[in-house]
Amino acid sequence: MIGGTILVEWMLPFLLVFVLIFAILEKSKLLGEGKEQINSLVSLSAAFLSVAVPFSREIIAELMPLLGVGLVSLFVFFILYAFIVGDKMFEGADWLKYVLIGIVAIFSIGVIFQVTGLWASIESTVGFFNADMIGNGLVIAVAVLLIFWVFKSSNVKSKK
Repeated sequence: MIGGTILVEWMLPFLLVFVLIFAILEKSKLLGEGKEQINSLVSLSAAFLSVAVPFSREIIAELMPLLGVGLVSLFVFFILYAFIVGDKMFEGADWLKYVLIGIVAIFSIGVIFQVTGLWASIESTVGFFNADMIGNGLVIAVAVLLIFWVFKSSNVKSKK
């Protein structure tokens, strides 16, 4: 299955890094206005470097399935949120932006720690952390926050 290996380990990480860096450079206009050629050259060189180093290529290949899971989870959150709130999904919900940023940040940091092996080194150094304890604590915290949010939103609806 050499074709699948080339696609998954070389081409897709290359394309991902190239597109992400190019989009960031275009959006931020970091290298100047109307500098698409320079942005593409910088993106191309960064993408080549990322797949040339095996460690970075492996991290990118391991992160992508987790990114998919995270995006699906976010999609399910939006579906449930739209089901509860209805048509006015983002009306008066400025706090939602900060909650989503927090969820994405925590998820991203956790995934990066897990994929790079930093979590295992922290766990072996500290010793009293248990992965099950942390996972259960996060699930309980999310459940409590969701219950609080549902009761708060139902109280706001009943007052109107």
